[in-house]
Amino acid sequence: MPDVLTEAAALGLATDPEPRAFGPRPAPALCPNCGEARAGRFCAGCGQRELGGRLTLRGLWREFSSRVFNLDRGLLHTVTSLARSPGSVPRDYVEGRRRTYTNPLSFFLLATALSLLMYGLYDDALLDVSASSSFAQGYSDGHTAAGAPEDITPPREPGHEMTPEEAEREARFDAAYEELFDDGGQTAVRVMYEGMVRFNTPLTFLLALFLVPPLRLLFGSERNVAEVSVFALYAVGAVIAPFFVLGLGAVGSILWTFVAAGIYVLLVAWAAISFYPTAPPLGSFFRGGVAMTVAYGAYFVAVLLFGALYFATHFVHTAGETWGSLLGSIFS
Repeated sequence: MPDVLTEAAALGLATDPEPRAFGPRPAPALCPNCGEARAGRFCAGCGQRELGGRLTLRGLWREFSSRVFNLDRGLLHTVTSLARSPGSVPRDYVEGRRRTYTNPLSFFLLATALSLLMYGLYDDALLDVSASSSFAQGYSDGHTAAGAPEDITPPREPGHEMTPEEAEREARFDAAYEELFDDGGQTAVRVMYEGMVRFNTPLTFLLALFLVPPLRLLFGSERNVAEVSVFALYAVGAVIAPFFVLGLGAVGSILWTFVAAGIYVLLVAWAAISFYPTAPPLGSFFRGGVAMTVAYGAYFVAVLLFGALYFATHFVHTAGETWGSLLGSIFS
């Protein structure tokens, strides 16, 4: 009687050369990010690519360059698209075509980080330009023409004699005033401008926030707050880095403030044409420019307030005081 294998071969049946081991099949690989079963190179649950072993420097650079320098998607693609048509990028993003663009908040934070880096590299040159600006020169001329006041101490009530502590505090404040203003105001302007530099990133974020209300007011409810915020983040972020790079030339800081305002107004006006396609192009251009003018005005006031607060804090510290001790002495 022929054996089973010979008989199966005669009948043309496929057979295994070795018997299969009994038991369950090996479990599919699980995604380390979300735990879902991976069927291919990408996870069906979260979309993460197969890692393929331990992290290496080469793999780290490849992932970074693919996200940042990719001409078809990523940061470089976002920047070039904003340069060609600043309004189409936020329009595509809010309409769902997002894969090729950097997230608007991430893009804005990267732009502000770049501007902060520019400030760090050239802050001395910018401060020197600011201290020698027309504002400082005007203060110096006015201070010289008017003459320094003989006594800046307010009159005291009759019969009130200063204690030694009050006399010492007054002398320290007089010395702090002389240190800041004796050179015609250049030191004072430099300190105030330094405060604006230090608060550059949060203040620039305020510029994007200030742009949302006037856009909503002028264009109505065609776009909701989230969609208009995407537009503001892309538009403001697109100007931040070029603004600070171009602004490193030998131009007065006050003059460059107006130049920057003009660049912002024109860019937002241009971008509004594509972002609000249902409105007439000329009307969108005008309303976008008005919205940016209002936002930049509010931003400039905030810049001055932050600079003044920094200057006042510097003055108090120069006099050897703190805000707590100063307010305590005033209200005691």
